[in-house]
Amino acid sequence: MAMFWFASGISSSLFAATVTDKYAAGAEPAQFALMTALVGMYIYYWNRIGSDDDWCCRVCGLFMMIFLLVIGIFFLTSFAAPYKNYAKLYSIAYPDTSGFIGGFLFGLPLSWVFMRPTGGSMKQATGREKCLLLVGLIWSVILFIIIASAFSLGDAPKDYWHFE
Repeated sequence: MAMFWFASGISSSLFAATVTDKYAAGAEPAQFALMTALVGMYIYYWNRIGSDDDWCCRVCGLFMMIFLLVIGIFFLTSFAAPYKNYAKLYSIAYPDTSGFIGGFLFGLPLSWVFMRPTGGSMKQATGREKCLLLVGLIWSVILFIIIASAFSLGDAPKDYWHFE
């Protein structure tokens, strides 16, 4: 869990720093990655939910998970409302919307990478679980390489904190 928290937090914060011109602060990207990991976990264990002919239950559960993500965005942004003036004064992107997007982009595939197979080991994992692990790993690594290279080539944020 700690490895997932740090990997998704660092990756999504790096994404936010690459996309926006303002400094970003806070743990919201990692929190949103955790909420997105719930959707990833639901997709990972799709075959074990309900019976084989009860696909309506599965789809309704997926929509409930997506609804929880929307509620999570609402709560994370509403908690930031009292700090609006401080964020503007110090040129900080708070709430960090690009961090939420980064949390989604990294939370979903990293949840598949860190998810434990139902058989207990990768030797006993199903083909679907192996495929999701591979897709999650490739997705995360490619996205991280693209963002790290764009971050290293990019300029510093245009809004700087300064004393007046």
